[in-house]
Amino acid sequence: MNKPKKALRRTLTKMVPAVLTALVSTGLGFIALYTSPVPMIQDFGKMLTVGMIISFIVGVFILIPILFTKDHFFKGDGKEKNQIILKNKKEDRFFYWFTKKLISLKWFIIFVAFISAGLGIWADLQAGVETDVEKFMPQDTQELKDIHRLREILGSTDQISIVYEAGDVSSAEVMEWADDLTEMVDSEFPETVVDSRSVTTALRQMNEGKLPKIDEIEEQLSEMPMDQKKLLINEEETKGVITISIEHLDAEELKGFINDLNEYLKAKKLEGVDTTVTGKAVLDVEMVTALTTGRYKMTLLGMGLVFLACC
Repeated sequence: MNKPKKALRRTLTKMVPAVLTALVSTGLGFIALYTSPVPMIQDFGKMLTVGMIISFIVGVFILIPILFTKDHFFKGDGKEKNQIILKNKKEDRFFYWFTKKLISLKWFIIFVAFISAGLGIWADLQAGVETDVEKFMPQDTQELKDIHRLREILGSTDQISIVYEAGDVSSAEVMEWADDLTEMVDSEFPETVVDSRSVTTALRQMNEGKLPKIDEIEEQLSEMPMDQKKLLINEEETKGVITISIEHLDAEELKGFINDLNEYLKAKKLEGVDTTVTGKAVLDVEMVTALTTGRYKMTLLGMGLVFLACC
């Protein structure tokens, strides 16, 4: 058997299994990314896994045959080959010694790896996390500048909605409850709430600042422009919305405000009325929470899977 064929056989029997083992262990580590609730992190894990598999296939079925073809059919100068062989022998001796040394210290290396990983996780826990969604984008973009300018003019560009449901949200009892809630939420959270509006706000504007009488509510609702009415109450009059404009908050502050608002709604609960706090701000909190809280679990799971694969 000539040298190129011998080298090819040795490569396939010695190197490919080692690379395949490394591929499997690394791939198992990336499986931890699939536990993230954030779809883009899951997609990132898929992309990395597919990329490694493609690289392995290309290396085995394309790169190795190319190298074999070069050595088998395009033989170079003998002196140059002898120099390369001599150099490779020195390198081989060094790597052989280095590999044996690593194997003899494998448990110490594993111990150091776990200590380093633990210290890394501890440092990560101590590090601050950016939770302002606007800080995730380039700060010099015109769109962000426009938002800041609009916020200066209007006082707020962030909103939270309280959706309330009942058999008849146009009833006098529910209307009074919604009106009180709309008025009181400003004073309950003065540092956060900029403005609050509901269907009762529109009715007051139509009735010189006062709520209409019980027998006039339905009539004034029917007189309200449809484009305005559908933003505040549905056609069946079983759902209504209280829109709260708030100061710009980072995700942690916003999460605290949402929790406080939910507690306030529980305290002000009206029998037969269900409330839900929703809106884009709530989605922002969920997104940032998902991005920041699952990383420790993913790290530990990835370490465990890689360790099991290596063992």
